Amino acid sequence: GNRSEAERVTEMYESAFGRPPTPAELADASEFVLGQAKQYSCGTDDPRVWSDFGHVLFNVKEFVFVQ
Repeated sequence: GNRSEAERVTEMYESAFGRPPTPAELADASEFVLGQAKQYSCGTDDPRVWSDFGHVLFNVKEFVFVQ
């Protein structure tokens, strides 16, 4: 389906953290996605943009396993 950026970001947060993004996280994510799209001179539906965002999510402290 053709999902909005916000829907994609929300799905990725729910997969990674088991919760939706806060409004601030959603705003940061949108800014990041738009910045990556500009850098690649492509649209925000480009897989590279979402791959980069996935790497950012993966590196968020919250994702690090507690021992």
